[in-house]
Amino acid sequence: MYPIPCRRQDSTRKGGFERFILLNCENTFTDITSISEWNALKAVQAYIFSPPGFGTLVKPESKKEKLSACAPEEVIDEITSIEWQTKLFDNDNYLDFNFENDVKENYASKTLLWYGCDGLLYYDFTWVTGENPGFDGISADVYRQSEPDNRQQLHIDIKFNTYQKGVKAFAPSATLLSAIFDDNYISSGGTGI
Repeated sequence: MYPIPCRRQDSTRKGGFERFILLNCENTFTDITSISEWNALKAVQAYIFSPPGFGTLVKPESKKEKLSACAPEEVIDEITSIEWQTKLFDNDNYLDFNFENDVKENYASKTLLWYGCDGLLYYDFTWVTGENPGFDGISADVYRQSEPDNRQQLHIDIKFNTYQKGVKAFAPSATLLSAIFDDNYISSGGTGI
């Protein structure tokens, strides 16, 4: 059981996510909350992280089959998607192009984690100490949208397998967020600057 207080609003979470992380498949964690482990991974460029944006977790697509003549169809596979976009670009050094191309070129060798608007870092529920905490088997569509009289947008849509896997999350400290993303990251209710 888990407690629901009398004030039901206290038992809700803000939807959407702001940032995601693509971690090298071969990298593992002893403790996903360890600042030193994240700093070590960042030092060797073992992951790609997004700038702030607008992310949505999409309803999974399930594949079902009858496994017995007398039973109903059962889920035999499940693909979940995230859709993310940003209108925030680096107009000084144009590093957003590096980010876009890093994702395009390297997503197949990465696993996925994301930082929600509720202030939680989400990862694969099946993760245990000494493994990679992300979702693997991902595919990504990366494109820009540029229409007259609108701000340019970078879109990244990622699909990953969640068959018999769920999500788990924890609330990272501001110091841990700084270690994961960059030294200038400021957390204020799930938003970054």
